[in-house]
Amino acid sequence: MSKFFFFFISIFLSFHSFSQNSLAPLTVEKIMKDPKWIGSSPSSPQWSIGSDTLFFMWNPDKAEGDSVYFITVKDHQPQKNKEQNYRKISSVARLSYNADRSKYVVAQRGNVVLVDVEKGNSRTIISGFEDIRNPSFGFADTKIIYEKDNNIFAWDIASGMLLQLTNISRDAPPVTNKEVSQKGQEGWLAAEQLRYMQVLRERKNKKDSATAYREREKEKTAFTVYTKGKAPYGFSVSDDGNYVSYKTFTTASGKGTIIPNYVTESGFTEDIQGRKKVGSNNGSSSLYLIDRKKDTLYTITADDLPGLKDIPTYFNDYVKLSEKAKKDSANRAINFDNIVWAPSQSYAIVQASSEDNKDRWLCLLSAATGKLTLLDRQHDDAWIAGPGISSNNIGWLSDKEIWYESEATGYSHLYTQNVFTAAKKALTSGNYEVQETELSTDKKSFYLVTNEVHPGEQHLYKLDIASGKKTQLTSATGAHKVTLSPDEK
Repeated sequence: MSKFFFFFISIFLSFHSFSQNSLAPLTVEKIMKDPKWIGSSPSSPQWSIGSDTLFFMWNPDKAEGDSVYFITVKDHQPQKNKEQNYRKISSVARLSYNADRSKYVVAQRGNVVLVDVEKGNSRTIISGFEDIRNPSFGFADTKIIYEKDNNIFAWDIASGMLLQLTNISRDAPPVTNKEVSQKGQEGWLAAEQLRYMQVLRERKNKKDSATAYREREKEKTAFTVYTKGKAPYGFSVSDDGNYVSYKTFTTASGKGTIIPNYVTESGFTEDIQGRKKVGSNNGSSSLYLIDRKKDTLYTITADDLPGLKDIPTYFNDYVKLSEKAKKDSANRAINFDNIVWAPSQSYAIVQASSEDNKDRWLCLLSAATGKLTLLDRQHDDAWIAGPGISSNNIGWLSDKEIWYESEATGYSHLYTQNVFTAAKKALTSGNYEVQETELSTDKKSFYLVTNEVHPGEQHLYKLDIASGKKTQLTSATGAHKVTLSPDEK
């Protein structure tokens, strides 16, 4: 048994409830009732930050709704939680630790709180109930990076100084003098006004001088990027803070479905606006990279990726559709799903997928050039999916080696790859699926949930990366739902 001790919640039906209800015949009326007749199972497990208490939702008393319960590492007897205790914890998924996990930062009700785990103290570094999102450590753990008002800021831990990393505006870029000169009569008229009216010339000269002065006095962070009305999202900052990436989304035109809702408070049938029909183009995302040192914006293009012009195999069953696709010869729409920067380096992994879900590409992005280099392509004539495939389940083991999941063999398995030599290594293999993957904090092990014992069972394993040795940590028959504590104990 591993030296690590795991708490987990196995979702199950109690034998008592099952034996009572299995005697009575099932009817449609019974099946469609509130599921409390089956028996209540715990759900939504959430560890306390200190890894000593596990909170979960439960309803053993068949009340109107679930309540918060908890157990501790030392006391496994479930207790109903008091509200003041629950307020002390934050969602672990929102915590962001520094490299040695001695500190973490979290956004709480508009404030950003920095917590020293070792000393046990905390301080609010930014307050004001602002819409602050995704705080994390950056600049070699010397600054706290966060998102606010569609821009990225960095707060220096030592000095308390605030630095704006991006200056993104959703406005259209200002009209240049060259564009004014190309406006025919209007441009000529503007030039004539400046030529003959001294007061206008003086105003313009003062304005231009003031603008030039402001440009000289600006910090490097003031380089303005215009998105022309599109909302930036999906920000990612390199470890040194010199590069910031973001995405925008373009919605495709198309008719959505309308679903009638007959059970309404008004007593009248109301419409529910649904998504477009399957097969319709939903749109695509664009990826941009800001080079803060050069005041340069790169548009990341994927035009060189293999298979962009491939026509889906099922088109062969539709003559008109196939002929139109061959005639158009256009690139398929793609989405940039994720970007993960290498530790202390100016390059990143970029995951892209085709909008028709037939392809997934993993690429290496060079921040110096804004160019993509293909690392891995996975194609499926039916659908790219499977455990860990369609999600953003990728990361770095070192500044040269990445890890990801792939169904190259027909089963979802875990791989590593050197981004410079392209050498790949399968960490798992066989006729089973790797259902869940979590890298340990020290990056020496993976915690895996697989169904290798039986297709209907899920067990937890610890995989040592160096030796390849895999140790099974759960043994009871069934599908285990695992929740790893923050300290991995």
